[in-house]
Amino acid sequence: MVNITALILGVLSFIFVAFVVGDYLRGERTLSIAARVWLKIAIIFAVVALSLAIMS
Repeated sequence: MVNITALILGVLSFIFVAFVVGDYLRGERTLSIAARVWLKIAIIFAVVALSLAIMS
């Protein structure tokens, strides 16, 4: 059984990555400050989701 919290954090991670990709493609092929923050949040959510999935 998948931990619901890990699933939610994983989905949020993908959403933030989608924001980053959209910002990257819309801009001049560089990451804005906001996109860098979104990417860091996505990485944190992914690591926490993976940790929760492994521990459960």
